[in-house]
Amino acid sequence: TCGNDATAVSITYTWTVDIIAPVLSSTPEDITVSCALEVPGSQGVTATDTCDASPEVIFSQSELPSCNGVVLNTWTATDACGNEVVYTQTVTINDTTAPVFTSNLPGNAAVECDAVPQAATVTAEDNCGGSIEVEFEEIISGQDTGCPKNYTITRVWLAADCSGNEITHTQVITVVDTTPPVIIDFPESVITVACSDIPDPAQLVGVDNCSSEIKVEFEEEVQDPDSAGNYQIIRVWVLSDECGNESSFVQTINVEVSEIAGSTIDLCIEDAAIDLYSLISGNSDNNGNWADDNNTGALDGNIFDPLNVPIGSYQFTYTSAISTCNFVVTVTVNVNDDCVVLPCETPEGIEISKVVTANGDDINDVFTVTDVQSCGFTTSVQIFNRWGKIVFESNNYQNNWAGYHNNSGQTIGSNSKLPSGTYYYVVNIVGSGFKPRTGYIYLGTN
Repeated sequence: TCGNDATAVSITYTWTVDIIAPVLSSTPEDITVSCALEVPGSQGVTATDTCDASPEVIFSQSELPSCNGVVLNTWTATDACGNEVVYTQTVTINDTTAPVFTSNLPGNAAVECDAVPQAATVTAEDNCGGSIEVEFEEIISGQDTGCPKNYTITRVWLAADCSGNEITHTQVITVVDTTPPVIIDFPESVITVACSDIPDPAQLVGVDNCSSEIKVEFEEEVQDPDSAGNYQIIRVWVLSDECGNESSFVQTINVEVSEIAGSTIDLCIEDAAIDLYSLISGNSDNNGNWADDNNTGALDGNIFDPLNVPIGSYQFTYTSAISTCNFVVTVTVNVNDDCVVLPCETPEGIEISKVVTANGDDINDVFTVTDVQSCGFTTSVQIFNRWGKIVFESNNYQNNWAGYHNNSGQTIGSNSKLPSGTYYYVVNIVGSGFKPRTGYIYLGTN
């Protein structure tokens, strides 16, 4: 009020406020991958800010799916004033690739019923997960049509990933039974017996590679006898399995007139004549005929006089007059001046070949009989095939038969070489008084 005045000074203050968010750089685009393991991580995303020299960048990723799906990669940058920026990348997982087999795969096959292979072990890998499980299935079909041992096995291996991509392999095995039964227990293929000793039919035993039941069929044919009363019996066995595969066995029985054991007697040249009926053991009909096998001229009916022959061994054969199942008796009379037997003491000492391998290696090349010529005897040999047909004969055998026939029979090619197999022999030491030796030999000519 007194006129004094004062001047006030006004000061203005300006405040700068940061409201600008950071800026992200190198941000990736949305992508599609095949597997979860291909989903990328932070990928080097950075941020800059006008006021903050080093704004913080935080990376986060959503949970990875077990198979196909979406993964979100998120980057958040914040400056010192709390301004922030967010960027999200969408990664789509879409697996369209099937697994692959990593082991050898079995191919189709045709096998016998006893040789079916075990199922193979098959492995597989997937592009997104390494080894994966392989499922296996086996289907058997066709056993209800025809032979139950002929059928089909279909084997399927399947590998699938979690996305449903799968791969399969199929093996087809055709199983057949073409093998016939094997006969493991059987009689001799060719035998010679007296009519009183004909054996009963054998019970053949066979085994099969697949069938547990084997059917056995048997047939027998009796042929007409010859004028001497000898004949043949042909027996045939056929073994078949469930698929009709067959094996057969044939036995030929050569039936001869029965031989009754005859005696051997030693006589000195001054002994009295004897009645040959006294040398026959058992009963005889006494109505048959005596044969002077060595043509001694010293036989009168059934009476033999040793005074009428030189020193030696003589054989006489009696044939009965019975019409059915005739019998024959052979007796031997040794005539000497001192009642000492001849040098060949026993028939067991005579060795006869069991095997002939006519291949030129000087081992078993010929059929041999121990030398009996030094004893004053000769050897008579007959060889028969399995059908009872004579293929070789010699009345003075010289140990020279090497598998060739001198009569008839099956041969190999155009020559007279006999096929390999089992043959039957009859060896008679003429004049020895020994019973003829019989048996089997194996001939190998291949």
